[in-house]
Amino acid sequence: MKTVESSQKFSIGQIKEISLPQNWIKVNEQNCEEDLVVFTNSDDVATQIGFYYRGKPISHSEGRVLEQCLQKEQILSLDNLDSLKSVLADFSYAEKFLLQSIVTSNLNGRIVLIVQGAWMKSQSLNYEILINASGDGTVVQQVFFKAPADVFTRQLPAIKQIFDTIVWI
Repeated sequence: MKTVESSQKFSIGQIKEISLPQNWIKVNEQNCEEDLVVFTNSDDVATQIGFYYRGKPISHSEGRVLEQCLQKEQILSLDNLDSLKSVLADFSYAEKFLLQSIVTSNLNGRIVLIVQGAWMKSQSLNYEILINASGDGTVVQQVFFKAPADVFTRQLPAIKQIFDTIVWI
């Protein structure tokens, strides 16, 4: 786990703590059926870090697929994602999202699913961490970085350092 200089601490769901730089400002908090908290970079408001829970669990059979997927670090085949359709939600629809990569990775002692690609409508790029929040795969928490293409590539290494500060519950 790393620390971010001059940071603010934030917690939500399975994240006991994450350190966000001071220039990231909370701009949205929606607490209804779905929970969404969004921070933007004060230097570029089109750039977002968000924390999302979609509000509804997926089925136990689909949860088991996620649970099995998260047993080890691996690169998943883009051709064989039908079994993860409920977990991936909008990421699984080619008309909405151009999926570039999907891997499982150990993030501070917890294996997570990482999805990277582009939203077709906004043309913004997305790096998203999907977390098995319930232990049985039925509840998925998401942490994302979304930015215009020209900013995304430049900022992704710093964003990954921010995500490396996550302390799990």
